[in-house]
Amino acid sequence: GTVEGDQVKLRSEGQQPGDRMPFLFAGQVADGVLAGSIFLGEYLTAPYRATRTTYQPLEKPFTIPSGPPLAT
Repeated sequence: GTVEGDQVKLRSEGQQPGDRMPFLFAGQVADGVLAGSIFLGEYLTAPYRATRTTYQPLEKPFTIPSGPPLAT
C-alpha cells in the first residue's frame, strides 16, 4: 500500500481454489480514524472505518516439559 499525507491506499487479496477476490482500500486519516471505501470486486464497494485498538498482553502461565522424552 501507499501513504501520502493523510491519504492511504491498501491492496489485499482473498484467495480460495477457483476464486480470487481483490480488496482495494482507499481512505483518509483524521483524528486517529482511518475511513474510506473498500472495493470488493463483483460485490462493488462498501464504506469502512478503522480505529487503533490497544490490546492487553495475554499472560497465561505455561510450563516447559523437562526430563527424558516419553517416546521410545
